Amino acid sequence: MSQISRVMAVRIAMATGLRRGEVVGLTWKYVDLKRGTIRVAHSFTVYSEVKDPKSEAGKRVLKIDEETVSHLARWKAFQQEELAVLCLEQTNDTPVCCNDKGEIMKPTNFSRWWRDWSKKQGFEGWRFHEIRHSHATHLIASGMDFKTV
Repeated sequence: MSQISRVMAVRIAMATGLRRGEVVGLTWKYVDLKRGTIRVAHSFTVYSEVKDPKSEAGKRVLKIDEETVSHLARWKAFQQEELAVLCLEQTNDTPVCCNDKGEIMKPTNFSRWWRDWSKKQGFEGWRFHEIRHSHATHLIASGMDFKTV
């Protein structure tokens, strides 16, 4: 379950430009599959603490593409089944990208996985945060104004 969670974290970051802590701290209550949105209300720190964004602008609602919505819907159903096998119930507070126990994965564990996985994918040396920069570059290239991005 954690392997798929981590890949889903990459997909979410590519679709939204979220930071590592925002992706890792994302719970199902902030994902609206019907509207196709993700609400960012907090982040998960390297010290395993939940914190508010640095500014009010950090609290935001982001639109996600239909393909990502579809992947999230399938992932949510699969995650629910896998958690049930562990006698756990998926709730609104369940992390979207969880460890094998259905808990928030530690950012340091995620980063270790990212280093190995990105190297295997041909992106050796990339930091996870660079997905955020790539996302912003694609938005600007598609015509979105710089200030909005």
